[in-house]
Amino acid sequence: MVQTEPEVFSAHKFIYDTLEKEATKHLYDGSEEYFNSKPFLPEYYDEKKIKRAQHFFEQNISSMLLVSLTGLILMLSYPRGIKLLLATNKSSEPLTAYKRYRDTMKHMVSWYRGDFTVGSSLYNSLLKVRRMHNAAVRLGLKKGDDFNIDQALMGSTAYGFFGLALAKQKEFGLSSASDEDLEALVHFWRVIGYMLGVDDRFTICRESLKETRDICIEITNQVTEYLYLKDPGSLMLQFAILDGNNLVIPAFDSNLFMNFIYDLCNVKPELYYPMTTHQKFLLTMIKRSFESMNYSLIRRFFNSRTRYIIYLIHMHPEIIEHNINDTDLLTLI
Repeated sequence: MVQTEPEVFSAHKFIYDTLEKEATKHLYDGSEEYFNSKPFLPEYYDEKKIKRAQHFFEQNISSMLLVSLTGLILMLSYPRGIKLLLATNKSSEPLTAYKRYRDTMKHMVSWYRGDFTVGSSLYNSLLKVRRMHNAAVRLGLKKGDDFNIDQALMGSTAYGFFGLALAKQKEFGLSSASDEDLEALVHFWRVIGYMLGVDDRFTICRESLKETRDICIEITNQVTEYLYLKDPGSLMLQFAILDGNNLVIPAFDSNLFMNFIYDLCNVKPELYYPMTTHQKFLLTMIKRSFESMNYSLIRRFFNSRTRYIIYLIHMHPEIIEHNINDTDLLTLI
């Protein structure tokens, strides 16, 4: 009897066959009936890995928030994934985009710091997000097939939150992360995806770290191709978020951060936004600052600043709102 070799996993095939061909046929179901019909936690839930992922986040909070901001900007380059965002017109202006991004980050931080139990702050946060997704599904169905939220979109969303931690580990100051840390991180987002209604067949969070990393690298390469298009809708949403951050931190330069993303993705220089000699120097400093978080002492310094900003956003939002019209948040740190 001839034994056949096991099929070698291909990230390219997973994205183009499993996600783009198969998962697009399955609409996302965010209804209460769906979630009530399945267990609260998946059978593969591993509390030790969850706790390890949460600890990893706290030890690398600056890097992980930069990973999520950059990942979100990259995902907004994907034309099909932004149609509903453009239709709702709730993320096209700096202030509204900032508030949407702020709320997303607050949810994410609550997941990293919460307990996976019914009635916890994490549970209530996921419940709220599921209801928002369900409302978006209903809106998409009203607007037509081009606006539907399917399992391909849901399955790949996790990339925006952690994908670059695997695809560009050194560039975000995560060189010291062990395979066990990253496996725990992937497991964390696989469980979060399950709890938000992502079909396990279509999640990018695989049991194998190598397979997940390969998928994240493949997605990075894919969205890099979309960066070259400079789609007007994508650019509007991207700069709305970046300009929204600029409202809070006036030193934040939107064009410069986009150039950082182009540099990160090895985009051809002609795509860059024009830079003065001073801005070119700042771009170099941004890259070195991010990479400097590979060193524990510098990482702890950035983490302390980031935790303070998160504290203000959660406990004293009035300071942030005042800052939008007045002072530079950096002066408060």
